[in-house]
Amino acid sequence: MTQIEQSNKISELQNQLEEAQKIIKDLQDKIKILENTQVEEESNVWKPKKHDEYSFITNTGSVLTTLWNDTTVDIHRFITNNVFKTIEDAEFEIERRKVFMDLKQFSESENHKWDQSKMHYFLYYGYDQHGYIGINYDVDERRHGIYFESEDKASEAVDAVGSDRLKKYYFEIKD
Repeated sequence: MTQIEQSNKISELQNQLEEAQKIIKDLQDKIKILENTQVEEESNVWKPKKHDEYSFITNTGSVLTTLWNDTTVDIHRFITNNVFKTIEDAEFEIERRKVFMDLKQFSESENHKWDQSKMHYFLYYGYDQHGYIGINYDVDERRHGIYFESEDKASEAVDAVGSDRLKKYYFEIKD
């Protein structure tokens, strides 16, 4: 090999090396981007990203809005289901909780021992032209949420809470 051929070959190999280094750098940049990109988990639960605005319910029942910063307070609110996309979502949750508490005033005691020989009444939402709230009974243990000792107690609960509130906040039926 002549000196000129050797020089040309070295130059060609240096060019190939530079091209390979550019490709390697490009691939490293792509890897960094992928590593820093949070993978969206398939979930129905919304979780804010850094600096997203979210609402939460205070211990006094007010709704406040703040920014997500991955603090322990943010994370605690999230794991206790107290992070909402909007003020309206948080206010809806307050009303939903109120309806559950109102129903519990008429329900079987939490300490009530399940007795399969007795009927346990629950509310359900039925569909016809307008939709309706019905009362049914079950002997199988706790499949329907809140139970009542009698049909009369269930009926009292419906009257006290109101069909519209039950439909909206207990059954979460949207008009």
